[in-house]
This record gives sequence, structure tokens and C-alpha cells, in this order.
Amino acid sequence: MLNEVWTLQQQKYSYPAVEFEAQTGLTGLSGSYTWPNGMCPVATMDRIRHPNIIAYTQEIYDEVLGLADALIALNPDLASVRINRADPESVYHFISGVASRFNPSDIDFYLNDYAFNIPGRSVIMACRGDWSTLEPFEDWINQHVMMQYIKAQLGVEMRWIPSPSTLQHIVDQTGLNCFVLSDDEYMFHFAGLLRDRYGLSADPSVTEYVPRA
Repeated sequence: MLNEVWTLQQQKYSYPAVEFEAQTGLTGLSGSYTWPNGMCPVATMDRIRHPNIIAYTQEIYDEVLGLADALIALNPDLASVRINRADPESVYHFISGVASRFNPSDIDFYLNDYAFNIPGRSVIMACRGDWSTLEPFEDWINQHVMMQYIKAQLGVEMRWIPSPSTLQHIVDQTGLNCFVLSDDEYMFHFAGLLRDRYGLSADPSVTEYVPRA
């Protein structure tokens, strides 16, 4: 059961939003949470992480749901996160987001607006001849273009998926309005997205693709 690993020594773990704050001097982007007594977040994640999630027994899944409920009870701000309790993936990523110290808005955004609408490499490659096939993924692309812009301006990569409210918080603190980019700026950072995430060089047709109204 989960209590077998709660007392394991804390291992090195990544906290991307916390690290971004430290590198940029920005504040209010990460989350800080209380865990049930004796629980080590990292060791707990090691127990419930993939691929074990697809092999959950009902007994273990009930414990995982109990952990999610306990975290919400101890951290009322997490009550705003929409969790699909019938879906182990949703519950797993909720607990993972808490362990990684993402703020509630970012956890909710990942679970409900981002994670299941991601274009794969094959989709991007197919789009090199017909950019219209990217239309279902415009929100995803816009999100990553804004992240590319922030990285270019601040010199620090965002190694997590921020919600629109977190992006607005960055805008408020820096004056960098990633929501209003010129077409040239947008295309420059869209090409950077193709290069950095997929290893693709944008051909001339990329300049014809501006997935915004």
C-alpha cells in the first residue's frame, strides 16, 4: 500500500514553476501545499506513477482517490481543480501537479483544457503541406508560441504548461504582453516551436500560417 513508501528519503525532484520564479525574480506562479503527516510527495509519486497507473487494483485506486481528497481537504485552494474521479489518468495528474508545486489554475488547465488536445509529431509533419489541418490545435499552438516569446524575452524556458491566468500574471509583472504579438513576431516564435519541439525547419509555407483571428 501507499504507506510503504511514505517514509522513504526525499529524492531529487523537479519543480519547474518554482525554478522559473527563482531564475526570473517573478512571484506567485507556483503552488505550495501541505501533505498528510509522514507522506513524502516524491516517494508517493514513484509508487503511483506510470505505467503502474494502468494496472491499478480497485484497492490501490481507492487509496489514490483518498490521497487526492486528503490533499484537497488540507489545501482548500485545490478545490477549484476539476478532477474526473472515474479516470485514473486525471487523478494521477492531479496528484502529480500538486507534488510538482504547480498552482491550482495550472493543474486545472492541464487536466481539462490541454492534455488531451496535443498534436503529435506526425500531425505537425503532415501539416507542412496543408496548414489547415492544424486548425483543431490552434489553442495548443497559441499557448506554445506565447511560451516561446516569454523564453526569448526573459532568457528562461518555461518547463511546464501555464494556464492563461498564469500567463496574465507574467504579463502583469513584466509588461511583456505575450497575448498581443505582431504577425512577424508570431511567425518567428511559431518557427521556433517547430524547431525546438519537433526538430523541424519551417519551409516557406509556414509564413502563410497565422492561426489567429
